[in-house]
Amino acid sequence: MSRLFRTTRDVATPAPPASPDGPSGQDGPRDPIDWDFASASAGRLVPSGPRASRIEIKDAVAQLRASALAAVEPVAHTSGLSAPAGAPDALVVDRPGWIRANTASLEAMVGPVVSEVMARRAEQPHRRPVAEPSPLGQRVGEVVSGAEVAGLLSWVSTKVLGQYDLAPAGTPRLLLVAPNIMAAERELGVDQRDFRLWVCMHEETHRVQFTAVPWLRQHKFWPSVGRIDNVHGDRNLVCTCDSVDAYEAIS
Repeated sequence: MSRLFRTTRDVATPAPPASPDGPSGQDGPRDPIDWDFASASAGRLVPSGPRASRIEIKDAVAQLRASALAAVEPVAHTSGLSAPAGAPDALVVDRPGWIRANTASLEAMVGPVVSEVMARRAEQPHRRPVAEPSPLGQRVGEVVSGAEVAGLLSWVSTKVLGQYDLAPAGTPRLLLVAPNIMAAERELGVDQRDFRLWVCMHEETHRVQFTAVPWLRQHKFWPSVGRIDNVHGDRNLVCTCDSVDAYEAIS
């Protein structure tokens, strides 16, 4: 008897990031995106994955875990870099598990940026005053934005084979999306063991990059989104990278 792929018990959802504005009801800009709604809705929208028997699912999860461990030594030998001994083991997740992890990461990255942009735009003296939306209107906007995020996450969650989740608000960890790996290997007609090991070796290189070189994780994100002119909103929405002329002068 076959069933849709589910491994949610194997998922460790990162702790939700603390709100910069404190508990609801305090002063401060509200997050314009309902992240809880986005995560829950994406989990309902996404297809579960390929049909597989209980034994197939159990074997796939076990083999992916073993492949993740087997990938450590060859990647370390080839790169000359090793992840710290205390780095968490890889997590084998289903699509809703991937969605939950990435919703938390998106909230930690995007939420403060959007709130800061809105606050700064409100402070600009040259802007015409805009009436505050009603509580109902604000709530509708949060839900609509959450639905848009849900649609994006539900689609992407069917494409990702593996990911090193940098988890800015939680614990970085390697994620392996088992239903997508099973679907890909079936479609390609490749050897399961080889394909799963290849995926794990690919993702292990990313894990080593960010754990063996700690400063790289900080540069993966926009620190306070300083690369967008310190979040001055749409007034200066330009990357602050050096110009081509500056590089020519150096050379």
